Amino acid sequence: MAFCNECGAKNSDDMSFCAECGHPLNKATATEEVVFSPAPSPIIEGSHVNSGDNSVLKTAAYFWYLVLYSVPFVGWLACIIISFAVKNKNLRNFSRAILISLLIVIAFWVIAYLALPSIIDGCIIYIETTLKDMPAGAEADELRKALEDLIKAQTELKK
Repeated sequence: MAFCNECGAKNSDDMSFCAECGHPLNKATATEEVVFSPAPSPIIEGSHVNSGDNSVLKTAAYFWYLVLYSVPFVGWLACIIISFAVKNKNLRNFSRAILISLLIVIAFWVIAYLALPSIIDGCIIYIETTLKDMPAGAEADELRKALEDLIKAQTELKK
């Protein structure tokens, strides 16, 4: 059985050309077995595997960068600098992902802070209308207490 050097198709020994691709069959080399050797293992240097712009970060490096980025202000500044100044694409993309996550969290908290007074106002109005229709009793007393707490929270937010 002969194998084509071009496409690897099986051909009978008496054929001069490949039945699949038409490439000439070299009888001396077509029947030889192809041996593949494994790729060389990467050289580990420091916290990166290999070197260059696309070197892969080790797990410990990701961990320590996360620790650095969790430090308020200093870590955030480091994250911004690394996101744009580092040549290693893996580290740069990781830092950009952390930076985007940080910006999403900040945007969420700003929106929540801006919406909180409106939410408290809506709760106060709802409790006041509920208290008007509710007969006196333990439930009404609990609602009045909750209303007082909300009014206190509202005045503290306005300060």
